[in-house]
Amino acid sequence: DSIYIFGHSKVGAPVTGSSKDVLALRDYFSAMLDYVQKGIVAGKSAEEIVKGNVPGYADSEGMPQLQVCYDELTAKA
Repeated sequence: DSIYIFGHSKVGAPVTGSSKDVLALRDYFSAMLDYVQKGIVAGKSAEEIVKGNVPGYADSEGMPQLQVCYDELTAKA
């Protein structure tokens, strides 16, 4: 019965949600990382990757988050 307060959200989106909403966001982040990692392994450029859509999340914002994923996964340690 907990209510979670989101740290940020896009304009018009709810600022609170349930544990189900938190798990859905976790799944979205995991899917983004998997999508970008597969693109990197396939030799795609960052531009090619960020133009695509994460499978199962076609209505998501995609591009800015995909660029962040790409940057993190290709960063030199």
